[in-house]
Amino acid sequence: MNRKVLHTDKEVRIAFDPYRIKILRLFILHKGEAMTAKQVADHLGEPPSKINYHIKKLESIDILQLDHTENINGILAKYYVLPYDTVAMKSEEISPLIRKQALQSIQESNFQICLKRFLNEIPQAKIVCQQQTDDNDFYFGTEYFSIFINDDQFNDLARKVVDVLRPYMESKDNLNEYKVFMSSLKISDSSKQEK
Repeated sequence: MNRKVLHTDKEVRIAFDPYRIKILRLFILHKGEAMTAKQVADHLGEPPSKINYHIKKLESIDILQLDHTENINGILAKYYVLPYDTVAMKSEEISPLIRKQALQSIQESNFQICLKRFLNEIPQAKIVCQQQTDDNDFYFGTEYFSIFINDDQFNDLARKVVDVLRPYMESKDNLNEYKVFMSSLKISDSSKQEK
């Protein structure tokens, strides 16, 4: 696995700026594909000059790299690539505030991307409402609730949920496709409340 590790607050602030996370997500979705600022701008519906500015920032910390250039109608087009599978922070070298802000940006971005993808599926979906039928089949559409567990129990639960769902993530003939959107937020920290 090719991994980029960020060691300074400055690198983390540049990499995990909420707008730049959108750009990085696009490069992740188009894994290995080199793109120009114009192509990225077209995908995101933004001005190329704005995208170019943010690409230069990501290039300055070596997250995006110049792959090649092409002369297109007299204009030099620069193609950039994301050469890494993952981008991580060296936690002990990053200030707690910057680390917290970066993690919040990542979580918000992940949530927004997943929510958008889920909402885009709704028009094609067959509506599944919460109901219990006579034959005791139970279907649910959308749920919102709280659970009360400690961090270790939450991590264990998250692993179990993924393990339960993993066998169903491959498309197979004669099976219905369901979209699953899950998110979780830690609202309170009991260990800090006790002090």
